Amino acid sequence: MLRLIKLSFIISLLIILMFPVTANALSGADWRAGNIISDSTFYNNGDMSAVAIQNFLNSKLISCDTWGTKSYSGNQTRAQYATSRGYPPPYTCLKDYSQNGKSSAQIIKEASDAHQISPRILLVLLQKEQSLVTDDWPWSVQYRSATGYGCPDTAPCDAQYYGFTNQVNKAAWQFRRYATNPGSYRYKPFQSNYIQYNPNTACGGTNVYVENYATAGLYNYTPYQPNPSALANLYGIGDSCGAYGNRNFWRLFSDWFGNPQQSNYECDSKSSSVKCVWSLTNSAGGQLLTVSSTERDNAINKYHWRYEGIAFYASSTQKTATIPVYRLQGGGRYYFTANTAERNALLNSPGWTDEGIGFYAYPSTTSANASKTVDKLYNTSSGQYYWTADSARMQLLQQNGYTTQTPNFRGLSKIGNITPASSSRNNIYELRNLTNGFLYTTNLAEAENAVSMGFSFVDTLTSSPISNIGSPVYRLRGARGWLFTTNPNERNNAISRYGYSDEGIGFYMDGFSGRIYRLTNVDSSTFKYTGSIGNLMNIVNTSGWKYDGTLYNLNTPLLPVFRFLSAYNGRHFYTIDINEATNISNKGWDYEAVAFYASTSQGQPVYRLRFSNKYLYTVSENEKNNAISKYKYSYEGVVYYVSISSTDTPVYRLQGGNDEYFYTSSVIERDDAIRHYRYRSEGVGFYLPTGN
Repeated sequence: MLRLIKLSFIISLLIILMFPVTANALSGADWRAGNIISDSTFYNNGDMSAVAIQNFLNSKLISCDTWGTKSYSGNQTRAQYATSRGYPPPYTCLKDYSQNGKSSAQIIKEASDAHQISPRILLVLLQKEQSLVTDDWPWSVQYRSATGYGCPDTAPCDAQYYGFTNQVNKAAWQFRRYATNPGSYRYKPFQSNYIQYNPNTACGGTNVYVENYATAGLYNYTPYQPNPSALANLYGIGDSCGAYGNRNFWRLFSDWFGNPQQSNYECDSKSSSVKCVWSLTNSAGGQLLTVSSTERDNAINKYHWRYEGIAFYASSTQKTATIPVYRLQGGGRYYFTANTAERNALLNSPGWTDEGIGFYAYPSTTSANASKTVDKLYNTSSGQYYWTADSARMQLLQQNGYTTQTPNFRGLSKIGNITPASSSRNNIYELRNLTNGFLYTTNLAEAENAVSMGFSFVDTLTSSPISNIGSPVYRLRGARGWLFTTNPNERNNAISRYGYSDEGIGFYMDGFSGRIYRLTNVDSSTFKYTGSIGNLMNIVNTSGWKYDGTLYNLNTPLLPVFRFLSAYNGRHFYTIDINEATNISNKGWDYEAVAFYASTSQGQPVYRLRFSNKYLYTVSENEKNNAISKYKYSYEGVVYYVSISSTDTPVYRLQGGNDEYFYTSSVIERDDAIRHYRYRSEGVGFYLPTGN
């Protein structure tokens, strides 16, 4: 991309001259034409926050020459010279620059997150193209074409791409495009490319094996490599055939942030149970897959295999729902299969040896909601196989004579070893971010993207039907996070009154999804959902969380009866009212379990009476009246309804030494209370409705 600068020959030197050579300076011998920067470094959008970007900009420039008062040349000030060129003061430095109410740091961070490009890449690009990071009197023309996007070497810049925000966004978008569609551009990763030294073809060039997506992207953005003279004078200028764009990018990144390849082998798995499957290739085109970093390093350093990155994710040990993937070697190539019959057939063929289990993955029938596609490709000319979950890599291989074959395993997700839902259902993933609250999604790719942007994977909430049946759950985005609701009126109210944006239907819920409870945090105005009553009771009334209704109720007349134990006197309390349950939770009452299920409207009423701090539950009208008149109990009303039939499941009533009543439908729990806790049986208290 063409740099637009104050003086084409003077400002070109600024980037070169502003950092003097030091004892620890880079050497041209450190340059690797095929691996300018690692993919893991280039595409790490989480390596700097907006605050960190702002702090970095502040550190690179102490003060700005806002009014151009410094001397330029002769008797002229900077302001006088710039005004004569059509750029009068004031001048705004990048650290102080803003557009449309957003600071330069926010603009850079938003572009970084939107396209999953490291903010460091964009900072270096802004310096390489227009010296904006360190320029203390930048002209408007530098912001106009800040990243050089739409500025070819052979033509003027395209006006439709003018503007700082536009430039930063388009550059980040373009680098993501290079990685997503590598086969559509001139310089391709994982193969040899002829790269010139200079726009002048007479200056020559060399064939370069481009080792990764990031390096291919840099060459597509700035299509030249430094010649020997440019590398010999790394902080200066070489001969007339020198080109400095990619050299300066590499040098600036190294000076500012360290070795661009230092995290080349970093595994970005977010779970200790999920391993990166490293991909390496040899000169014959054979592929080695391994989850062992030791084997990977030995293959590279001792046997000269070429590192190609992370092929997909798997486990080194057997996990829930995973199967072994066997590794075989024969004729100078490796083969991986989860099919035992295929493995045995190969072992019965000449030349193949068994190398045991390579890793564990999911069966090929596992849904895309919980696993990742691993494509298997074959080259008929070389007889080599290749496995990858990278669709861009597959595209390149297909352009080079590979055809796809049916795979017999699927990869894990980097966010964790997920237990897949049944074949007709999707997991609903719960993710959390301190700023954006809780996100729930059935889209595994969205969950992975959220994790790469700073969310943490919490767990699976429940499952959702794959087909669009059941109750739709509307998804809305507010300033502090997401709201999910099945209520169309609440959805409309959130949009019209509270400024939520409608993101459509998040997922569907049905009878198999279970009952989902909603909590709201009064301090942060964020929402959380849980299907676990125990989790609900643990969270409620702590750190500002309050019960806020039920997101989804099962289509059943029965509701859980919650059982609590007093921490002070060992007495029990039962309620079917979730509001009452969440109000007393952690207020001297400890939630124990769901005692049983009852109705709120049908059957025989159960009366609750209280004396001091002990409770009596009875279906007997006479016992109720006697407790009120003779023993001074206060009547608290009907708490739930049970069965009128004595053939249904009994709930046993026991009385303890502290005159408290205990109710359970479990014979084992009844007998244990009598044997170990000195309760005495009072027979059957009532019977449960069908469905318990």
